[in-house]
Amino acid sequence: MEDRSSETCPISMCDRMARIEDRVKICKEATPTTRCKVEELGQDLKKIRGQYFAEDSEATPSAAKSTEAGTYNRLPRSKFSFTAILDDACSFNAFCDIQRAGPLGSRVHVPKKPRRRRRKQEDNSTLKGAPEPVRDIFVYRLAKTTPVDKVKEYMEINNMDLVSIEQVSKSEAKFASFKAQIRVSHLPYALDQDSWSKNMCAAAAAAE
Repeated sequence: MEDRSSETCPISMCDRMARIEDRVKICKEATPTTRCKVEELGQDLKKIRGQYFAEDSEATPSAAKSTEAGTYNRLPRSKFSFTAILDDACSFNAFCDIQRAGPLGSRVHVPKKPRRRRRKQEDNSTLKGAPEPVRDIFVYRLAKTTPVDKVKEYMEINNMDLVSIEQVSKSEAKFASFKAQIRVSHLPYALDQDSWSKNMCAAAAAAE
């Protein structure tokens, strides 16, 4: 005795329904002598559809009523329903397309959020950064009577970030000269001649 369980499977029934529908189309396009089989194929198609929808009639009595009335409403999704499997696959693909496409069908590039690295506070870190290095410069050709305080005040007013300053010219020199220590970040500004008054000069000390 043959096993007909595979014939009642929803997937196999759908395949049989598709084949019969193709045959119906072929018969409709054929000559009048072969069109007589259209009614027989149509009856077979209704019979197979009735068997397919009868499987879900126990869970939903409304499905059986709609089958008898000749209308085939959308069945509720069940565990072994081929329609539910197909709808789930279509819904998933449509969801993926929506995520990849913009409002006009163009792809939308979603930039990744920049990863921010939290910088440790100096008080909480176990490593201490080195202080900013300093460089020596010479300020010369000033009036002989110019005191160190005046030069220091002038450099602080002009934001030269002075660290220390001392006079290096001797008493018998014609002009006053000073040696100052400037932080490296302010060195270009301190060496700019436009930062000083007329006839005053500044130069970087030679590296030791």
